Amino acid sequence: MGRVLRALALAGAITLASIVGLIEEAQSTAGHTPTIQIGLWNSHRVNVHNLPRWSGYSPTMSRIACRHAYDMGRTVSGRLYHTDISHQVGSWRWLGQVVGYTSDPRGTQSLFKAYHNSAPHRAVWEVRRTVYVGDCAVWSTKFHRWYHVANFRDP
Repeated sequence: MGRVLRALALAGAITLASIVGLIEEAQSTAGHTPTIQIGLWNSHRVNVHNLPRWSGYSPTMSRIACRHAYDMGRTVSGRLYHTDISHQVGSWRWLGQVVGYTSDPRGTQSLFKAYHNSAPHRAVWEVRRTVYVGDCAVWSTKFHRWYHVANFRDP
């Protein structure tokens, strides 16, 4: 009888740990905000630089961005890195990507200012021929900050 109780207790502990892991994983993707950044960039492109609006929000490029943002928020170091998306996106002539993070509760709004103040980042989203864009911001409970990725494409 003791073995059965120990086995049940172990099974219950494993189940509880799995549930806690799922809850933590769900929390780390809470706050996914795919279009706030795009709206800020589009307004800036049109009003400040007299560039055309992006013609399309790409769900595919947003899914790629979400996966990347989520992965950065779960690494051991929490460091930022770029990823090659060329094999995940079909029919393109130009691809660009910006990545960033912030602990600011305003999330992507504070990142917009940081990207705007960085000439290399600003150069990516000010490319005239960019047509499709997808982005994602994910809150990391591990590092207590937003991870943001934006992917840009010219078909």
